[in-house]
Amino acid sequence: MNRYGPDHKKINFAIEVKKHVDLRIRLRHDDLSQVRFFKAMVDGYLENNELILQYINGYKEENNIQSIKKREKSMKLIEKGKEELDKFVFSDKELEDIFDIIKTGEDI
Repeated sequence: MNRYGPDHKKINFAIEVKKHVDLRIRLRHDDLSQVRFFKAMVDGYLENNELILQYINGYKEENNIQSIKKREKSMKLIEKGKEELDKFVFSDKELEDIFDIIKTGEDI
């Protein structure tokens, strides 16, 4: 157990009955459980999945959540982070060269 309690936390919220029924029907149609669906959404949100971020930004705009300036700044920061990450990602060719060097070193 860490200082924040158990390693897993429950998320609980209420929605209208009709929305819950519609959600269950759609999830059953897509062969997804509620747990899998919500875990996928959380993972996508935390991993800055572009489609989820576009939806969230649209939602924030429609519901007047967060200023335009702050939304734009947030998206720029996410984009900058992706660019920085790309600097450290090896291409397939670079990986192949690294493995060749390792293999050559093992033969010595």
